[in-house]
Amino acid sequence: MTKLKEIRLIKKMKQIDLARILNVKPSTVNIAETKGIYDTRMAVKYAKALKCNPLFLLEGLDNN
Repeated sequence: MTKLKEIRLIKKMKQIDLARILNVKPSTVNIAETKGIYDTRMAVKYAKALKCNPLFLLEGLDNN
């Protein structure tokens, strides 16, 4: 499970709800959840919508 999906589920938010906040298609959120977020600009965009730290969303970082 990607970090994006993990935080979205913690926030009890559906993909369609997140897509509406970001003004993107639900399929865009689905792709991001499947592949993960590796770009800081994308992490900041999603973090603002999810009200979390963008570093948490970046894959490949050890956030323990």
